[in-house]
Amino acid sequence: MALTKVQTGGLADNAVDTAQLVADAVDNTILDVADNFAFTGTVTGAGEPAGLKLLNTVTLNNNNEVRYTNSLITSTYDWYRIFFNFTPVSDAQLLMRFFRGSDNTLITGNDYGFENRVGGDTNGAGFVSITGVSVDAADGYGCQGNITVGNVNTANMSGASYNSAFRNTGNNHGTNDGQGGWDAAAPNTISGIQLYLGTGNFQDGKFYLYGVKK
Repeated sequence: MALTKVQTGGLADNAVDTAQLVADAVDNTILDVADNFAFTGTVTGAGEPAGLKLLNTVTLNNNNEVRYTNSLITSTYDWYRIFFNFTPVSDAQLLMRFFRGSDNTLITGNDYGFENRVGGDTNGAGFVSITGVSVDAADGYGCQGNITVGNVNTANMSGASYNSAFRNTGNNHGTNDGQGGWDAAAPNTISGIQLYLGTGNFQDGKFYLYGVKK
């Protein structure tokens, strides 16, 4: 009868010297996948969505912004994804701006444009509006969503698409999706991303930054 399980309780610590085992000497059928296993070390590559690499997690506690600088936005990845949830201290829109790649300067001028399903479209804005309208801060209502920023290493080809779900200040549950970007006056790439509220701070929540594997 084939051996399907080893009772490890019957083995003393270090009873088996793995150096004395040739490759494939132990068939994987000795592991019972119905058992529970406890790991004390680090298991890499587990828990991440396929094709994505978790680069940064921000836990919010009255933060005024989430800022990803050129230590995170690099040539290693051309595309990035941001997943988020937050509650604002006061009613506010979630806004986004970029850092210019040539000198790592935050672009604050009216060089942004976006097209949203709610809140209208804007050219010549000082930001990209991710939510389109203000998120209601009352009674702990918050916002969740995701942002994709692409072609960060290609001059004048960078842009973002996004969607969000939240309760607005009209006491209605709603969603927004749209596209936006920065109209660079000269060839430039993106070296950073800033996410902030139109007024006030983030009360709580989390932002996760992933790089899309090439």
